[in-house]
Amino acid sequence: MIDVLRIRHEHAYLIPAGAALPFRPHGPVFRIR
Repeated sequence: MIDVLRIRHEHAYLIPAGAALPFRPHGPVFRIR
């Protein structure tokens, strides 16, 4: 089973430094230390 992430409005991702998202983001990605 594959999870599908559907976001219909503008958004950003906040992830730890050195981490990667398992998909290509369409919004900005902010990395925190």
